[in-house]
Amino acid sequence: MIPDLIEVIDGWKPSLIVSGRAELAGPTVGELLGVPYATASAGRVIGLKEFINSTRQGRDELRGMLGLEADPLGSSLYRHLYLNYIPEMFLPKEDLSLPVRHNLQPPSFEDPVGGAPDWLLRLGPRSVIYVTLGSILGEFWSNVFQIAVDAVSELGHTVIVTVGHGVDTSAVASRFHGVHVAAYIPQRFILERTALVICHGGINTVLGALSHGVPLLVLPTEQSDQRWNAEVCKRLGIGLSIDIEAADRASIREAASTVLTEHSYQHSAQACMTEMLQLPSMERSVELLMRLATDREAG
Repeated sequence: MIPDLIEVIDGWKPSLIVSGRAELAGPTVGELLGVPYATASAGRVIGLKEFINSTRQGRDELRGMLGLEADPLGSSLYRHLYLNYIPEMFLPKEDLSLPVRHNLQPPSFEDPVGGAPDWLLRLGPRSVIYVTLGSILGEFWSNVFQIAVDAVSELGHTVIVTVGHGVDTSAVASRFHGVHVAAYIPQRFILERTALVICHGGINTVLGALSHGVPLLVLPTEQSDQRWNAEVCKRLGIGLSIDIEAADRASIREAASTVLTEHSYQHSAQACMTEMLQLPSMERSVELLMRLATDREAG
């Protein structure tokens, strides 16, 4: 990838390179060719210290091949601009401090043209329990949909389940009368009416819920950052968690009832929403990127 990227940048001569926070090629080639580079931190939660330590040997070998000095502390990776879209409340407290880091509102991953069914638009605020395992995990944990719906279907809320495109919606819908099951519905239409989100703990789902002030019941798997996010939710008082392997009807029903009836969870979720909304919006990201690019051209 490095030779290809060098060739592209040599020919295209961009004013700026933007990379993901765990992507090494962009910053390294930018440093080599004198092109400023920025990092966008979104998606799953990772600790930068841990990432830098775990990649040190490979980074030093790569830098040596390119004639760059070793960088054991990883200071060259995030030299110019670090756009952080993960609220500090979810980041490791001992993580790397970056003077070029700007904390920003998490982006909303929404279908710009997708609509909502009429039955959903007629539902009132805080009338919904929303069950989702993301766009991928539902296929591997499809039995959990039935367990969760069975647990909460009699708690006095409308239950909405989105299962992703790899799960047969009829397997859940045919068993539970009055439960709405779909492969996909744009989340904002659901979250605007939701009292509780039951999910796997993926950071985008968690932040989506919190952006609407909705508390959570997290059923994390071993994958990615889900258990970390579940622990943060408990620590912040914005939800409870049950490992997905241990989740059964009784435990889900008890935890869901607790989050719904103890108002402290909703209040804490709304406090998180307020904190997130006070962060600069995506427009600020564009301003910072443009400034970095134009400063380089002016120089």
